[in-house]
Amino acid sequence: MAGSVVESAVNWLGKLLVEEAKYLRGVKKKVEQLREELLWMQCFLRSADACQRGDAMVRMWVGQMRDYTYDAEDIIAKYLLEVGIHRRGGLVNSLRRFSRILWMATTLHKIGSNIDSLREKISSLTSRLQTYGIKIKGGDSPSSSYRWLGYMRRTNYLHDREKNEEKIVGLDNDVRQIVGKLLSNESKSSTVVAICGMVGSGKTTLAKKVYHDRAIRRSFNAFAWVDIHRECQTRAVLEEAVRELTSESGESIAKKTDKELMEELRLLQLEKKCLIVLDDVWSFNACTSLKAAFLVGEQSSQSSLLFTTCDQEVASHAAYEAFIHEPHILDDDESWELLQTKLGGAPTTIYGNDNGPAMENMGKEMLKHCYGLPLAIIVLGGVLAAKITFSGWEMVNRSITSYLSRANGGYLSCKQVLDLSYYDLPYRLKPCFLYLGNFPSGWEFDSREVVHLWIAEGLVSVEDEGSDETLMEVADHYLAELVERSMVQVVSRGVMGRMKTCRLHELMRELCLSKAIEENFLQLVAHRPSNSLCNIKITNRARHLAIYYNDSYPLLDYTSTAAQQIRSLSFFNSTWNPEILSGGSKQLKIMLRKFKLLRVLHLRHSLVYFPKQIGNLIHLRYLSIEGCELKKLPSSIGNLRCLETLDLRARQLIYLIMWIPNVLWRLEQLRHLYLPLNWRLLKTPRKIKGVPIPEARFEGNESLQLDGLTNLQTLSNFDVNQCRVEDLLELPNLRKFSVKRDQYIPESKFGVIDESPSFQSGHLKGSSLGIEGELLKKRPRILFGYHHLRKLWVEGRMLGLKTAHMLPENLTMLSLHQTEIKSDPMPVLEKLPYLSHLELLSKSYIGKEMICSTGGFPSLVNLELSSLNIEDWIVEQGAMPSLVHLKICNCRSLKMIPHGLKYVIGLEQVNIENMPESF
Repeated sequence: MAGSVVESAVNWLGKLLVEEAKYLRGVKKKVEQLREELLWMQCFLRSADACQRGDAMVRMWVGQMRDYTYDAEDIIAKYLLEVGIHRRGGLVNSLRRFSRILWMATTLHKIGSNIDSLREKISSLTSRLQTYGIKIKGGDSPSSSYRWLGYMRRTNYLHDREKNEEKIVGLDNDVRQIVGKLLSNESKSSTVVAICGMVGSGKTTLAKKVYHDRAIRRSFNAFAWVDIHRECQTRAVLEEAVRELTSESGESIAKKTDKELMEELRLLQLEKKCLIVLDDVWSFNACTSLKAAFLVGEQSSQSSLLFTTCDQEVASHAAYEAFIHEPHILDDDESWELLQTKLGGAPTTIYGNDNGPAMENMGKEMLKHCYGLPLAIIVLGGVLAAKITFSGWEMVNRSITSYLSRANGGYLSCKQVLDLSYYDLPYRLKPCFLYLGNFPSGWEFDSREVVHLWIAEGLVSVEDEGSDETLMEVADHYLAELVERSMVQVVSRGVMGRMKTCRLHELMRELCLSKAIEENFLQLVAHRPSNSLCNIKITNRARHLAIYYNDSYPLLDYTSTAAQQIRSLSFFNSTWNPEILSGGSKQLKIMLRKFKLLRVLHLRHSLVYFPKQIGNLIHLRYLSIEGCELKKLPSSIGNLRCLETLDLRARQLIYLIMWIPNVLWRLEQLRHLYLPLNWRLLKTPRKIKGVPIPEARFEGNESLQLDGLTNLQTLSNFDVNQCRVEDLLELPNLRKFSVKRDQYIPESKFGVIDESPSFQSGHLKGSSLGIEGELLKKRPRILFGYHHLRKLWVEGRMLGLKTAHMLPENLTMLSLHQTEIKSDPMPVLEKLPYLSHLELLSKSYIGKEMICSTGGFPSLVNLELSSLNIEDWIVEQGAMPSLVHLKICNCRSLKMIPHGLKYVIGLEQVNIENMPESF
C-alpha cells in the first residue's frame, strides 16, 4: 500500500508545481528534487508491496518510507497554508514591506532545510537496503497488475447486469425446506424460522432466495428486509421495518417514539400477512430488544419472522418453537460449479487446452481446503479470475500452501482466504479498499460518493486515465474490480445495470479495519456514554479519521502532533437530537482550527450551522454536508480554491431552506457540484444610509453565478429561476446535468441549454430535465438525439404521444402532468426498454381505457396513477414483469384492479389512496 501513498504524493507535488508555481518560487528546485526522489522510491515500493508480508525487515522499511512520504506532504502543505494565510489575511496588510520580506526569507529557509533533511533521511533509508541485505523481489508490474482493468473496459463490466447477478449453487433443497415451513403454518400462529450457520456459509444468500421465492410472494402480502449487524440499534430496526411495510414517509416515522413504532409494527403484523427478515442477528441483547416488536408464536397473527444468525443459542432464544435450519456445506461438485461461475466458465474454455486441464486440477485441489464454504469459494474465485496465466494460479496455490502450514484442521478459514485476497490486490487498489473502512458496519455506501472520495484523496492514478476517460471513470473501474474480486458486495443497481450502492461483508470489513490500523491508515472514534469524561487521543500517524456518534458526541484530544496531520474527517451520525447536532457543530469549529491540512470533510447528518472557519482549509478537495439541517452557507467557502467536489444536498424538509452566497464561481477547480433541493441565493449585502440590510431580505435580480467553473463535470439540481442559464454556455466539460425536480424549463431558456457545448459535443453521459408540454407539441422531435436523457418530467398540454421517437430510448424515469393526452399512451411508453419509474399524474391522460400488453414495460419497477379518469385498465399476462411498487390514487372512475396483476410475481406493494369504498 505504501507504493500507492508515494504515488499519490508524487502526483500531488506535480500538480502543486504547476498550480502553485508562484508561491513555490524560492523552493521550486528543492520540491522538484524531492518529487524525483519519491518517484524513484515508488518503483521500489511497487515490488516491496508484493513481498513485505513474509519479510519483517521489508515491512519495517516500507513503513518507514510511508512515514517519510507523509512528512514530505506535510512540509509542503504547511508552507502553502502559511503563505495562503498571509496572502489573504491581515498580516499582509499590516506588516511593513521589510517585515514581509524577512518573514518570507525565514519561511523559505525553513522549508528548504526541512526538505534537505528529509532527502537525507530517504537517502539513508535507501542505503539500508544494501547494509542489511534487504532484497526486494520483483512484484507485479503495472501492466500485469492492470491487465484486469483493461479486460473490464473491453467487456463493459460496469454495465453487464447478467454477469454480475448473484450466483446461487446447491441451495435448492434448503430453499424448499424453509419455504415449506413458512407456508405450512401448522400451528396457525406466527411462524419463526432461523437460518443458523458459520460465517461464510451462505445464510444471507439463502434468506434472499426464500424472500424472493414465487410461492412466498403469492402467499404473503407485505414484506420487510432489515439488516441488523453487530451493533444493533433497536430504533433503526423499528423505523426500517415500518418503512418497508407501509408507504409512510421517513419524516413521519422519525417523529414517533420507540413505543409508538413498536405498537404500529405489531398492529401491521396483525392486519396483514407479513414476512419480516432480520439479517445477521449477532447477540442475545439484540434478540431481546427486538423480541417484543414481533408477534412470535401469537395465535392471532399469520405473519412470519425469518432471521439469520451465527449463534445457535441466539436462534433458540428468539422463540421456543423456532424452526432452526442449517445451510448444508457444498460438496466437491457444487464447490467446483460455484467456482466456475466466478471464473466465467471452465478453465479449459477460458484458457485453452494447453494450460486449461492443469489449471482445472489445481483449482479443484485448492477448493478442497475451502471446506465447502460459499464465501471462501467466491473470494478464492475472485483471486483466481484476476490471474490470467498458469504461473498466476501457481502463485495463489503456493500462498494457500503457506497458509495451510500454519493452519489447523487442513482447511482454510474464511478469514485466511480474505487475507489472501487482500495481499493479491494490485498496489493501487489496496488503499481504495482500506478507505472503505471509514463506513460503519453494514453501511450501504453510494458508489458515486466513494469514487469522489477516492479521487479527492489522490488514490486514483492519473496513469490509468485513457485518452477519452475521466478520473471518475477510472475510479469506477477500480470499484468494479473490487466487486469482481468479491471484496465488495453490490446492494443495488440502476435499471441500466450501473452499481448504485455497495457494502462490505462483515468479515471483509474486519479484514479492512485490521489492515487499515496495521498500516496507520485509519482511526475510528465511536461515541462513548454521556458521563464519560475521558478525551480520545488521535493515535500514531493515521491520516483518516471517522467519527461515529449517537446519544453523545465523542470528546477528542487535539493536542497531539498526530491530530494536526489528519487529511480526511468523516462524521456518521444516527440521531436527529438537536442538542447532539449542536454539539457536533461546536466540535467541528474546534476541529477546523486544528485540522488545517484536511483534503476531505465528509459531514453526514451532523450539523445545524457551519463555522466560517471552513474558509481556512485551502487544501480541501471534497466537502459534503449531505443530510445536514443547514440554513446558511458561509461566504468563506469561496476561499476553497482547491475544492473539486461540493455536495450541498442538505436534509429535505419542507420548511428548511438553505441560503447560498454568490461565491461558488470562484471555485475554479470544482468538478462536481450538487446543489440542494430547497435553496435561495444569499444576496450581496447592501447599505442604506450606513445601515446594513439583512442579507436574506435584500431584493434584487441577482442570480447564482457559475460561469467560472470551466472544469465542472457534474451539475445537479440546477435551478432555472435562480441560476443564470447562460452560464451553461461556459461549461464545456459537463458529463452529468440535472434540473431541479418538478421544475419545467420554458421554451425561451431551453434553447440556451440545447445550444450549450456539453449538449452539442456529445460528451454528456446523463441528464435530467423538465420541459413544458407545449414545447413537445410544437416540436415533437426536439428531444431526438438526447441519448443522455435519463429522467424527464413534462407539464402542460401536449395532446398526443404518437411515436416513441418523441422520447429518448434511454429514459429511466418519466413523469407526465396536465399533458391531456387523448389516446392511450401505454403502447408508446411500454416500448421504452429502460423505463423503471413512470408517473401518470393529474390529467396527463384524459381517455377512458388503458392497456398494458404482453412483453411491455420490461424494466418498470414503480408505477403511479394519480387523478386520472380511466374506467378500464387491462394488464395482459407477461406485461410489467419487473413491477415492484404500484400506487393508485384518486382514480375514482376506475372499476377494479386489473386481473393481470396476479401474474406480476415480483409485486411487493400496492398503495390505494382516495378511492371509492366499492373499489
